[in-house]
Amino acid sequence: MVSLKNLFRTAGWSKPKVLTEAEKQDVFAVEADERRDKFEDTAKRERREKADKDEKRMADQIERQRRSRAKKRKAEEALNPGDDES
Repeated sequence: MVSLKNLFRTAGWSKPKVLTEAEKQDVFAVEADERRDKFEDTAKRERREKADKDEKRMADQIERQRRSRAKKRKAEEALNPGDDES
């Protein structure tokens, strides 16, 4: 009969390594760095998206104001066709 130990060894599996305290701290530090980097990337993306949204909102507002002024100017010209101020 094949022992369980030999079966795992032939399958390429080995006993899980027991980490020392220093190795555990290293793993924890790496994971913390990865979490921080992910958080920073998310924050940067959110700031960029907000800036893009604000920029689009301002461009839309300027366009609406321009159209409103053009509409008013046309209305005034229609009321006073003979008055050319320019």
